[in-house]
Amino acid sequence: MATGRSTALYGQLGIFSLNTILSALNLQKVTGRLTLAQYDQIAEIIIRNGEVVDAWSETERGLNALLPLFGWENGVFSFNLQPAETQTINISLPVLQVRSAVYLEEQKQNRNRTSIYTREIPSPQHILEINRDSEGEVNIRPEHWGLLRHLVTGPQSVEKMAELTQTPIESFVPMATDLVKANMLRVLNPAR
Repeated sequence: MATGRSTALYGQLGIFSLNTILSALNLQKVTGRLTLAQYDQIAEIIIRNGEVVDAWSETERGLNALLPLFGWENGVFSFNLQPAETQTINISLPVLQVRSAVYLEEQKQNRNRTSIYTREIPSPQHILEINRDSEGEVNIRPEHWGLLRHLVTGPQSVEKMAELTQTPIESFVPMATDLVKANMLRVLNPAR
């Protein structure tokens, strides 16, 4: 983080959200560079007359770099007064703030949708089958019987098995994952 006379504002993202910081800078119509640091990530936002005109992170530039920054809840920031020479963003701050809220909500929904799947069962299209090569002693819990019974006739997709067992997919995946880890089920790639 830059220090010295040019640092006009600094603080913690846990206390001041990016929305709050940008609103204050917009109200004051200042020009400069807002630097954010979270863990090992650093990002910069360029402000001209209170409006965001550019942003970059370690992997992105422009709007693609800016929107994820609204989700940073930890870290530090500093704002340095300096000329704003680049511009890749031409959207007013209120519109950016609305777009960031929509972006963060979409990211949250995507995490919720994909978080039910595991390394062992990566998608609802993957195929489950009984592992007939399983060795050693096997302990089957009562809730596993219904699942295994439907696989005796042959392999089925994860999605179809959840339907057949009348189990919500978010409950079915952990149960099937346990059976995969116990080497009772095998997971095959989706049929093409």
